Amino acid sequence: MACFDLSGLAPLSQGTRQKYINAWNVYDKVQAYDIAVSTLRSQGDRSKTYWQFATAQEHENWRIGLSLHVKRYPNQNWNPPQKN
Repeated sequence: MACFDLSGLAPLSQGTRQKYINAWNVYDKVQAYDIAVSTLRSQGDRSKTYWQFATAQEHENWRIGLSLHVKRYPNQNWNPPQKN
């Protein structure tokens, strides 16, 4: 998993920093999983399903993680993988 890059962000409290690290990691985990599933499904393996958020909080962490990635690396494509 990529590490959370704090450069470019204002100084954060320890609690906020930990919240952002967790959100960053949730986003990375879901994105990596969905990319793997998309690849397998494009090769004909339909046995795998895309990530299903276990809780509303997990989905919120993913959303925060996405916004942090966009803020830190604005020129990258952060769209979810094509679901096929």
